[in-house]
Amino acid sequence: PEGGVGWHANVVAPLLPGAVEMGLEALKRGRATDPNFKVWIAPVVWKLVFTGNVEAALAKECAYVEKNLKIERQATDTLPQRIHHVYSTLLARDEAASGMPFAQGASYAQRQRVLVTELSRQLGKSISADID
Repeated sequence: PEGGVGWHANVVAPLLPGAVEMGLEALKRGRATDPNFKVWIAPVVWKLVFTGNVEAALAKECAYVEKNLKIERQATDTLPQRIHHVYSTLLARDEAASGMPFAQGASYAQRQRVLVTELSRQLGKSISADID
């Protein structure tokens, strides 16, 4: 009942924070009236499978995202290239907004890691300034 859905490409992720605590609280309350009360934590796992070709629908959705985020695309780009371009453009916007230079030649994952580290540093600095 708590938490959100995560998509992990054939990997079962760890339990969401709070699941064990909720189970322990339920156990405590249940045992107050029944010493044999039991609690189980049961992660729910399901796998979605496309049963047909969804490329046209995904391309339409991608066009909607590109239009609303004002991201230009190359007419010759494949759908995977378009999606990568959307993510890369959004990352570049975040880098620019945080004052970071564009890291030419770095992978998306490297750039994202550097950005998250920098944003964490800025947040920490901001929080410590608020405390002083």
